[in-house]
Amino acid sequence: MILPFKWNVGSKLGDGKQYLPWIHLDDLIQIYLKSITDQNMTGAYNAVAPDHVTNSEFTTLLAKNLRKKLWAPAVPSFIIKLLFGEMGNLVLKGSRISSEKLIRAGHNFVCQKLDDTLEKILSVKK
Repeated sequence: MILPFKWNVGSKLGDGKQYLPWIHLDDLIQIYLKSITDQNMTGAYNAVAPDHVTNSEFTTLLAKNLRKKLWAPAVPSFIIKLLFGEMGNLVLKGSRISSEKLIRAGHNFVCQKLDDTLEKILSVKK
């Protein structure tokens, strides 16, 4: 998702109101390790950060952390559907997924807030 922003053409997708689940790789690895070693972890868990953000919020934060301006119009929904077919619906509808079960299981997120996480990731890549 970074490339369009680096080219100064990053923008939100559709209306931007759809929730965009995210997780930092460090947290994902810790969740995998905990699930292997903790016999109390049974069933399905949502590997997502506790910070719920919309596509619009994500777009704004990504642009801010890359020090880019958002000037391009939103990518229209019909373009997303044309490019991705049925998968376009997933992109446009999004999902607000809870990490509460992971937190109750004792996972302490290293990266809880998207803004801090993007700053951490992007400062390494610069």
